[in-house]
Amino acid sequence: MVAREILAAYRVPVSRLKLRNESYDVAAGLLLQGKLDAFFFEGAAPSPLVGDLIARGTARLIAIDGKARRRLLARVPSLSAATIQAGTYPGAGAIQTVSSRTLWVVKDSAPPDLVYGILRALFHPANRALLDAGGPSARTIRLEEAAEGLTAPLHPGAERFYRDMGKLAAPAKSR
Repeated sequence: MVAREILAAYRVPVSRLKLRNESYDVAAGLLLQGKLDAFFFEGAAPSPLVGDLIARGTARLIAIDGKARRRLLARVPSLSAATIQAGTYPGAGAIQTVSSRTLWVVKDSAPPDLVYGILRALFHPANRALLDAGGPSARTIRLEEAAEGLTAPLHPGAERFYRDMGKLAAPAKSR
């Protein structure tokens, strides 16, 4: 879905492309064999797979920037502007891109108190150092932004937690 939205933002008609839906490992192998021209990668940087392709001189990163990125962000509110820092990949400067949110999905039958408790533990200040040490994706997990721009309904336990933390408005009272 994100790849198609990026192509649309750049006004690249899908009808002009020969699309494949492969795993990242398969796509990388096809790129190495000269059987694929490009693929979209969605994941935390640095990615060993992407770094290896760049180090081999087989691939380079393409920025998602400018007017097309602004169109993309307007069309897909679950994406945000991001930058892959210079030096993240061999010989690469800073690269403008987009990032997507990671969602924790729980079964609707999960007990609300359990979901609430897990969130309370996740966002407890004593665990911040663990998140910061957990890699690029874990460092982005922040209570301040966790309940913004949601693309799915909240579990009742999560809704109660975010309300208690002041991150969601109180529900409107019915008359």
